Amino acid sequence: MWLNACKYRNSMQTFNVHRTRTSLRFARARCHVEIRADAEPPSRMQTTLQRARAYYEDVWSKGLVLKLNSLMAEAHEQHDMVWQPKRVATGRSAMMTGIVAYRSAYPDLVFRVQDLSYSDQSHAVFVSWTARGTNLGPIRDQPPTRQVAEFSGITQLVFDDHDQIKASFVYRCAQSQRLMMFAAALRSQPRSR
Repeated sequence: MWLNACKYRNSMQTFNVHRTRTSLRFARARCHVEIRADAEPPSRMQTTLQRARAYYEDVWSKGLVLKLNSLMAEAHEQHDMVWQPKRVATGRSAMMTGIVAYRSAYPDLVFRVQDLSYSDQSHAVFVSWTARGTNLGPIRDQPPTRQVAEFSGITQLVFDDHDQIKASFVYRCAQSQRLMMFAAALRSQPRSR
């Protein structure tokens, strides 16, 4: 019995995936893949949506940071609009370093993409996400709490003409306890003039 069919496209082939219902509990476990050679290349929207999902599912959740080389522009700008709105982190290598630091502090960190929305006018993808991980290592000069942290947010990923992420604007909601710890860490840092 066929439940539904989804199309996954890459630049070479179209994949029609039909889920086979074996039971209600394991409905997603079995797939049949049909490969067609007559597929058209993916649209710009499809490409950016795929890259946005890969950014969270592969890079952040699985720790495949080298995948940033194909997903992100070298001069990428990271804007944390909630915790550090005046600071802009620049460069793909800075993003790699940040992701490695977070994954070291939260080794079981998993991001779940809740929704993706594409804007043709700004060539941007808006990603609604949730994240969860256990703080087992230090982060931002704070000792590990050994507690599970959950947070969510929306990120605007702006793409360049080569369909690479050139800027990201992160609006995250965090537990008030985590926000207070971060504010205390910022107050303890020396001020630059």
